[in-house]
Amino acid sequence: MAVGATTVSALQNILKTKYDQKKLHSMTYPDCAWLGRVRKDTNFGGNNSRVTVRYGRPQGGSITFTKAQSNKTSSNDGAFLLTRARDYHVCSITAEAMLASEGDENSILGGVKGEMEGCVLSFKRSISLQLYRNGGGARGQISSSSTVATDTITLAEPSDVVFFECEMVVQAASTDGTSGSLRNAGAETTIEAVDRSAGTLRTTEAAWNTTIAAIAAGDYLFRSGDFGAAAKGLTAWLPSTAPSGGESFFGQDRSLDSRMYGVYLAATAGTSKEDTLVDASTRLGREGGTPDAVYMHNLDRADIVKNLMGKATFEMTKSSDGTVGYKALILEGDKGPLKVIADPNCPKGKFFMLQEDTWVLKSIKGLPHLIEEDGNKMVRESTADNFEWRYRALWQLGCEAPGWNLHGSF
Repeated sequence: MAVGATTVSALQNILKTKYDQKKLHSMTYPDCAWLGRVRKDTNFGGNNSRVTVRYGRPQGGSITFTKAQSNKTSSNDGAFLLTRARDYHVCSITAEAMLASEGDENSILGGVKGEMEGCVLSFKRSISLQLYRNGGGARGQISSSSTVATDTITLAEPSDVVFFECEMVVQAASTDGTSGSLRNAGAETTIEAVDRSAGTLRTTEAAWNTTIAAIAAGDYLFRSGDFGAAAKGLTAWLPSTAPSGGESFFGQDRSLDSRMYGVYLAATAGTSKEDTLVDASTRLGREGGTPDAVYMHNLDRADIVKNLMGKATFEMTKSSDGTVGYKALILEGDKGPLKVIADPNCPKGKFFMLQEDTWVLKSIKGLPHLIEEDGNKMVRESTADNFEWRYRALWQLGCEAPGWNLHGSF
């Protein structure tokens, strides 16, 4: 028996728990603008998908007829044979948790519904990362000043923190996944905590080099199983360095003509970001492109908005299915208005100026889709009283006119 006045603690077994919250807010980065707007084709069956590019016209021309006749050529065509990349997300729930969370009186959000929605959001983040990158699968790089003999490292680019989550299992390599191999034969560690302001990651181990012994400052980090296996995104299609002779990109040697790998533009020192975009649109205009959208990191677009000093104009744009809106900053380019769209998945300091009708995201079924070919949306785990559901994506990004698109850096 408690002595003195009755306290809340003394009544804890009879007081009700107030549960007035109507919605569970997911703070897991839902914005994926490029994924939302890119044209979709969900009929990517067969062995591969051919994307043909005409990069040269017939060259039978001369002021002298005999020279024109003797030098005649056919058109030059290239072909990218797109193959599918794979991605999977698997979730499970105990039977008790599933049953206990059914009904509004028991949970803000049904256990199964909540976990499935979270699984899809994680999938969108994975796909969105790949849509901008080079196919290596790297999610971020350890800063050169980090000490891997401690439990916390800082990312070289703090904004890359959006690609990491608590309990994510990661691996490390000295390369970005387009070459080389993983440290310590693929040894893994698990992220315990993420500081999204500082751009730091803390491992569950005593130190980052506890289980990944050879890890070093400057290494790249990968979600477990992603090294070298990602889809080819914008950075792969529009590289910052011209491909070397004999390179095979989906079976095509792109070094024959830059029309097959696009334009790269590095900003001139001291040039504002909005002026850099005007220069970029002029370059694409010269190549015959008609760019209509620019994707960049939120922080980069914020610099442009601030530079315009209240003169910025915006309009709402839609996703490819018309269901989601994105606020676009409007700038005048060489061939017409440019929709400048912020996307946290775009690497900070980079921008991609695109003619959007030349891009297509090809997949089998939806992106992602629930694995249910056997008629079961969920499967019972054989050794536990749990239910598991699985999502997959079989997909690849394609471009029908790379030369009309540009990869830039500020």
